[in-house]
Amino acid sequence: MLRDHLDASLVPLPLALAVARLGCVAAGCCHGTPTRLPWSVGAFDVHPVALYEIAGLLAVAAGVERTRSPARSGLALAGVGTVRILVEPFRAPASLGPPLLPGTWIASLWVIVGVSAASVLRRPWVPSSDAR
Repeated sequence: MLRDHLDASLVPLPLALAVARLGCVAAGCCHGTPTRLPWSVGAFDVHPVALYEIAGLLAVAAGVERTRSPARSGLALAGVGTVRILVEPFRAPASLGPPLLPGTWIASLWVIVGVSAASVLRRPWVPSSDAR
């Protein structure tokens, strides 16, 4: 039962976040650090961080969708955290100052929880003989 709820909420998460990042592309927010790469965007030639994140999240969504493992929800959460950790170095500092918790800390927590959940969920649930 819990596995069904986790699958219903966490498996679509990478795709939902990718769609949300389309809003970042349209609004021009979530700037990246300056770069001279040919795919830089904007007047200031910055990394297209939202596009990087969309690409990573779509890859995670495709990978999670292809697997039929009972640990899919944990893999989805760990994948979202991994994408965020990989993209974070290219993200420009926030204009309002540094956040209370850096994004990589939160994303690291997602990876830890996701991997832990995946390891627990991949095992079949067997009720204990002590339960009454």
